[in-house]
Amino acid sequence: DFYREVATNLAKELAGPLWGVEQYLGPEATIHRNEINSSGEILESVQQMLENFDLSPYFGALKDYLATVSVELVSNAVFDAATRPSGDLKYYENNRSNSVALDTKEKVVLKMGHNKTLMALSVQDNFGRLKRDIILEGILRCVCERSPKTGPGGAGLGLYMAFSLSS
Repeated sequence: DFYREVATNLAKELAGPLWGVEQYLGPEATIHRNEINSSGEILESVQQMLENFDLSPYFGALKDYLATVSVELVSNAVFDAATRPSGDLKYYENNRSNSVALDTKEKVVLKMGHNKTLMALSVQDNFGRLKRDIILEGILRCVCERSPKTGPGGAGLGLYMAFSLSS
């Protein structure tokens, strides 16, 4: 129910900070957290996360959608976030089929939760390179062009997938 969802989000935003799975879903939510220490853990971590939730009441593809979006967003956080002291991307050129061990400050956190009516996920890295303008431009591209951004810089395929698979 798109309109109910928008109204719920507006009410939450007016009540206080909305950012984060905990704030978005509220105190009654069940939330699970996984820390990803290497790119080789991404698929297993996402699958473990999804096993925490009973998705049987929902349409069959929901688990696949959540897995696909989660893997894409976590992969972006692993390969597109970490930078060298020079500011260059550290792992962007790496072959994504090869496992990359992350330093302590490069670890990625995946959170997934649900309350009575909503399910949400978040992916957090420690670099904060994804800026508001990049996200807004990505959403505008999703709405107007109906295509993901290609190339480096963030808010590409992961954002497009999350946008296209949501109401």
